[in-house]
Amino acid sequence: MISFEDFCTEVKEHIREYMPEEYQQAKLIMEKVVKKNDFVRTGLALQLPGSKASPVIYLNDYYRKGMDRSEMVSKIERMAETYQQYVEEFPVRSIPDFQKFSSIKDYISYRLVNRQRNILKLSGAPYRRLDDMAVAYEIDLTKAGLPGSILVDESMLQMWDISEEQLEQTAAENAKRDFRPLLKPLHMVISEMLSGRKTDVNFLKAKSDFEDNQYLLSNEELTCGAAVMLMPDVLKRVRDVLGTDFYLLPSSIHETIVIPKPTEVEISPKELKDMLKEVNDTECAPEDILSYSVYEYREREGRLRRAGREEKERGEYR
Repeated sequence: MISFEDFCTEVKEHIREYMPEEYQQAKLIMEKVVKKNDFVRTGLALQLPGSKASPVIYLNDYYRKGMDRSEMVSKIERMAETYQQYVEEFPVRSIPDFQKFSSIKDYISYRLVNRQRNILKLSGAPYRRLDDMAVAYEIDLTKAGLPGSILVDESMLQMWDISEEQLEQTAAENAKRDFRPLLKPLHMVISEMLSGRKTDVNFLKAKSDFEDNQYLLSNEELTCGAAVMLMPDVLKRVRDVLGTDFYLLPSSIHETIVIPKPTEVEISPKELKDMLKEVNDTECAPEDILSYSVYEYREREGRLRRAGREEKERGEYR
């Protein structure tokens, strides 16, 4: 049985044996990377001479607890093949110039994360607090046809010579262009997932006669879509479509759940909070947990606020 530390050492010493000749002189970089919700992974990159960027693969994806040395050769060989595929699919020439804000500004995006679960990741990065969440900023490489994203940190602001206010304004402008918000009955979303047949229903584009007591609010990709709750125009449109104020449950970094008020079966903010906690603790992947707070949108205020404020003041809600 081999430990993860020994696995990393074996990969570092032998992966070049399964790579083409040009990689024999590549600089091997292996370091710990803080991912979402402070999950720490070990990344590996092979930087060719003269290259300005290199793909990263994560050793955690290949290690299996309890594995023995007989598996090592096949694991390292597969890693080498995967790495070469990444290089072929995402050539260096397609990578934008990170040193120039004019080159990178169209790739700046919001990312909504749980603040307490991202203390390490947010350290040294500009972000805006939103209750128990944080609005961070990332370079979304998918917009350039590349996989993944890179968190914007303070050193990047200095390099670009911009302020946090300029960064936030850029992200907000890009969100209006790129986010493509989606509102769909939750029952319909679940049916589509089970059947594998996706529909183009989006209540934010065209209201349907189909109604539900729970709706999914996200982006059309259903990936990191909870950030649409940061867009006041989208929340106002949701209210107009539903014809009533609503609760909003940040069920993961990928989506939120909208519950119209008054609910079909009247439910208190405390009960909604208990329900959200149970979903987070039992069904949501730990790295995807966003918030344990329930929010509500009221037309007269025109913004989200934490639900149950009046009840809390009366000692009925915690």
